[in-house]
Amino acid sequence: MDRNSLDFYIETTAQSLKDTESFIQYVLGKNNSRVIPIVTPLFVPSCTTELMKGLGKIAAKYNLPIQSHLDENLDEIAWVK
Repeated sequence: MDRNSLDFYIETTAQSLKDTESFIQYVLGKNNSRVIPIVTPLFVPSCTTELMKGLGKIAAKYNLPIQSHLDENLDEIAWVK
């Protein structure tokens, strides 16, 4: 998350992308075909367009799935609308 969250959860866009790719490389380097990383921006409204596009490029580069959640309670539903 690089916006709209508690300060201790927010990271810079660049650091988030760097850490995501490092984690993917670490997991894929384990040579375990039963475990694959999934790109998971935690909460869509807490990620900038720049972060989401960067995560999409990383997912495409490694042919990985993407998952997230859009909202999970009434306040979040209202906010996302």
